[in-house]
Amino acid sequence: MDERSVRPPTIVRFTASLVEADVPERRLTSVAPDGRCCDHEQPLMNAGRWADTNSEHVEHFFMSLVVLFVALVFGVPWLWGYVARPLLVSGDLASFLEGVLPSVWAPTFCAILLLLWAGGVSAVLREFKTRLSYRSGSGLWLAIAAAVPLVVTAVALASARAAGDGTPFIPSAAILLTFGVQVITGASGEELGWRGYLLPRLGARIGALPAALVMSTLWAAWHIGAFFTPGMPHYSLPIPMLPFLFVVASFGLFLALVFNEGGESVLPTMVAHLSLNVTLAIGGVSLASVVFWRTMAAVYGVLALVAAVRVRTRVVGEPVLT
Repeated sequence: MDERSVRPPTIVRFTASLVEADVPERRLTSVAPDGRCCDHEQPLMNAGRWADTNSEHVEHFFMSLVVLFVALVFGVPWLWGYVARPLLVSGDLASFLEGVLPSVWAPTFCAILLLLWAGGVSAVLREFKTRLSYRSGSGLWLAIAAAVPLVVTAVALASARAAGDGTPFIPSAAILLTFGVQVITGASGEELGWRGYLLPRLGARIGALPAALVMSTLWAAWHIGAFFTPGMPHYSLPIPMLPFLFVVASFGLFLALVFNEGGESVLPTMVAHLSLNVTLAIGGVSLASVVFWRTMAAVYGVLALVAAVRVRTRVVGEPVLT
């Protein structure tokens, strides 16, 4: 009997997975008309007639997910920033958070949406387990992630205060609240998307350094909308745009290094992002200070070069495609 005569009609999509085995495997997911999914894992060399289809279509599917992620992560926050403008300019912290949280969490939500679409709940759980796990031996990089932003900001703050751009620090009673706000905003909301989802998937196709450069550039460009959104500090202070964007891009390269050295976990990048945001939020300097941002740009520019050299030597594997 012909094999195809007994095979139920299916819509087939292919995803690649990084499996814990010496021989790379492909995951073939067949989606039946009733919505049921069947996973078939087999070495690619033994995939039979599916291998040709896989090699023809999986690359296109993979890059489509990457492009779709970038489109969503730019479009959703920028559109929401326009809709949420009354909340952002209200002057009330709760309303401001209500307006800003959907934007800063958009990278994570977009990544989850694409994971669900491509691989279902199991893909989301697998991604969380991979990206939110502590890697044995990564304690040093957690410490580096916490210390570097603190030191760099302290150097820039001292330079700006010496130039007459100092301001009072926030009251000690507000430190805990400030820390909490930074935890629930960019430090947590952005990392699973930009570093956890986008970076390794780019790295598997174009190499570690090009992926880090592309991710960092996109991440910096993603912040441009804040300069045109009333209620955001980038707009109201205003923060000098070009030095700020250079700092973000350079910091992105540092985060790529921390991500890779931390075993492709986002825990070190969350720590680094939180350290930067908290040190910026405690005051002591006007964030409109050109001296402050130029100093930040100079120091992070050097760090970015160091990170690029180290990232360049990294050999990346094939990530979970979904």
